[in-house]
Amino acid sequence: MMKDLFDSLKKSAYIGSKVIADKTKDVVQKTKDEVDIQKLKYDNNKYFRQIGILTYKAAQNEISDPSDKIKNLLKEIEYNMNIIENIKQGQVFDQEEVVVEPAEDLENETDVEKVVIEPKKNEEGYFVMRFCKYCNIGNHPDSTHCVHCGRRLK
Repeated sequence: MMKDLFDSLKKSAYIGSKVIADKTKDVVQKTKDEVDIQKLKYDNNKYFRQIGILTYKAAQNEISDPSDKIKNLLKEIEYNMNIIENIKQGQVFDQEEVVVEPAEDLENETDVEKVVIEPKKNEEGYFVMRFCKYCNIGNHPDSTHCVHCGRRLK
């Protein structure tokens, strides 16, 4: 009788620990997926900023036609969005598959990221800035999106 009780307890403990282990695996996988999605979204935001800077530089006649670089950046963004969609649908990717290398023809990528556009000054010599109503960060007066949180400035 006692042996049956211990066998039953042993079996219940085994089943319980298996359920807990399976649930833990699920939570870990979902967390990894969410981290991968956030990395891809961060990369896409970086690519969108690079497109904006390239467009601005072209409008200021600082660089010649950036359309090839912009096309490559858009391909990277589309690729990342497809991976995000696949992850959301439950397809699992290894870490190496999620890492996206920057577009090959962006030799001056660091130059693009380091562009600083000084804000304008008013008549009294003070910088004029547009402040984001969500995070209260000052932005260039010509900005359409916040440099800190990425939300559209109104």
